[in-house]
Amino acid sequence: MIVTTYTCDRCNHSQDEGSQMWEIELTRKEKGLKFMGAQKTKLNALWCRSCMEAHDLLPSASLKEVENIKPPPTIEDIIQEMIEDALSNPI
Repeated sequence: MIVTTYTCDRCNHSQDEGSQMWEIELTRKEKGLKFMGAQKTKLNALWCRSCMEAHDLLPSASLKEVENIKPPPTIEDIIQEMIEDALSNPI
């Protein structure tokens, strides 16, 4: 039997499934060089869910904040507020 263990390159967390692991790729290239591949560095790393969330790299982490945002008022709400304000404060 062959067992594969996935280990996070950042925090050393290990697990048997690769479904909650992400491959991170970082590429650096010197600006201003004319030909392709000049001074190009590419790094790959495997990160777990907690490391991804710690750096806000997963959409689900930021979606929680978006869900708590109150939607802007509709034009009907604004007009209703203006009417109520005018009726409560006559000139």
